Amino acid sequence: ALAATAQMSTALDELNRTLANDLDEPLRIGVGVHVGPVIVGEMGYQNATSVTAIGDAVNVASRLEPMTKEYGAEAIVSQEVLTTAGIPAGSFPVTTVEVRGRDAPLDVVVLKTGSTIATALEAAGAEG
Repeated sequence: ALAATAQMSTALDELNRTLANDLDEPLRIGVGVHVGPVIVGEMGYQNATSVTAIGDAVNVASRLEPMTKEYGAEAIVSQEVLTTAGIPAGSFPVTTVEVRGRDAPLDVVVLKTGSTIATALEAAGAEG
């Protein structure tokens, strides 16, 4: 997910450069990333089915995504994600946020540009 976030950010930069003369303002993205157990499967009945994921991690990620607008950022990633990816604590400044539906606040990293995570992934030895 972190590598995808970095790649989306880089692709968006390229797209915005290509379309600079056609857009009043650059296109933007907002990504929320969290980690944890989820259930993935086909939900629904007969012709009204779709593959979806459910669980606390999905809910938290979906709550982080709109926060990107508040912070003027491309991505907000929970500290748990960085720890799981092997990115050392202190690699990025941590912000504590309240997440609707959760009792405890959550430590997150606000990435103004999603591509900034690529260097930390390389240093952690993560595949992209």
